[in-house]
Amino acid sequence: MRKSTKVLMALFFGFSLMASAQIEYDTWPFNEDFESADYVVGNQIFNNTANEGSDSWWTTTPQFFDRFWREKFTTEYTLTVVEEAHAGSKAVMLDLTTLSGKDFKLRSVNIPEGDYQITLWAKTDAAGLGNAKIGFSGDETQMVDLTEVYQEFSGTANVTANPNNGTTRLSVIFFNNETLPDGTNYKVWIDDITIDEYVATSINKVSKSDVKFYPNPATSEINLETPGKVEKVEIYSLTGQKVKEVETPNSKVDVSSLNDGIYFMTILTEGQKINKKFIKE
Repeated sequence: MRKSTKVLMALFFGFSLMASAQIEYDTWPFNEDFESADYVVGNQIFNNTANEGSDSWWTTTPQFFDRFWREKFTTEYTLTVVEEAHAGSKAVMLDLTTLSGKDFKLRSVNIPEGDYQITLWAKTDAAGLGNAKIGFSGDETQMVDLTEVYQEFSGTANVTANPNNGTTRLSVIFFNNETLPDGTNYKVWIDDITIDEYVATSINKVSKSDVKFYPNPATSEINLETPGKVEKVEIYSLTGQKVKEVETPNSKVDVSSLNDGIYFMTILTEGQKINKKFIKE
């Protein structure tokens, strides 16, 4: 075999190996509401004053996030577990001071390529008004200003393989700080993150607000109100374990056998997945 052929084959196989990444998470929906006992109020997940690089994400098992990623010379920040939650008793608060104003984000481990639906709740403080923005892509025109009251943010993101290293990561949250002067300080609270595979909508599109349920908290059963037929309901614990599945349910879902606690309910209707959170008492 000629040397040039060997070189070409080495380059080809080297690229092939580099262009494929091992899938590290593939259980949907992913839910993080920071209510796990592993999250202790006052604990700092990050405390970073370095001016470059990225940090490993402290997380419970199974792991979904692996990095809190920022551009070089971006910011000093802490990420702390706090009681000021959207729902439940805990959330995380990001306290940051910009150095030269760049985007930064939560980055996932390798997940399957495809489209994903992301929902989370967030707010900022008075200093963040007009400064703190949130989005699910690098498109600044799609970013939305945070307010001082928790709001729900929902959007889709596409995951494709990185042509340089083959990784398939989802960047969940972008904060657009590029226009801020050095030394700008503000806070952002984040709670109730849900990420699920995106199912293409049918002709009769159903939005999350169209699907309602009650009571919440629930003791014995949950009543569903949807504009279309419900094909399936899945209920997950805080750790992501599926604890109940009901095929083609009627308007009621029996939850009497569940232990008291917080759960996530995935409702499949009209070819779409709608995620809801409820408390069992």
